[in-house]
Amino acid sequence: MMATKKPTYGILLGLAILVSIISVFMAVRAQRELAAAESELSLQLDLANSVTVEAQARAEELEEELRVMADRLEELEETGENTCRDSNVRSVAHRGASDFAPENTLPAFQLAKELGFSCAETDIRFTADGIPVCLHDGSIERTSNGTDDIHSLTFEEVRQYDFGSWK
Repeated sequence: MMATKKPTYGILLGLAILVSIISVFMAVRAQRELAAAESELSLQLDLANSVTVEAQARAEELEEELRVMADRLEELEETGENTCRDSNVRSVAHRGASDFAPENTLPAFQLAKELGFSCAETDIRFTADGIPVCLHDGSIERTSNGTDDIHSLTFEEVRQYDFGSWK
């Protein structure tokens, strides 16, 4: 009876050692994968931080430009040099204040009014289901994160795209 137990213990001991070795290899592999994932996450965070810093810097530049424009407008009004408001000459904001806000949007039109423009030009196009939308181009590619033609999209499909949050 003893003779049959010794080989069984040897096999079990061998299997235990094999499982231990496999466990070590799996732990090393898991550590490598974790390190790679941490590295990728670090790169993504660095990229996100740089984009955020750039966006903040651009926002500060635009705010300064707006302050300069507002100061200049105020100066013109104080000196009486801004005669456009009381004459037949009109100042027209092309697609609203589209240098500072997404074109053909309510914020662009409001900003144009605040900057002293007397008119705002806009463009109207129709979606596939006949809904009028403010859009200059036939395609949404330049002003959104989409690429389709406006007339081929329903209004609900159009609403799925980002039209200028980067501004």
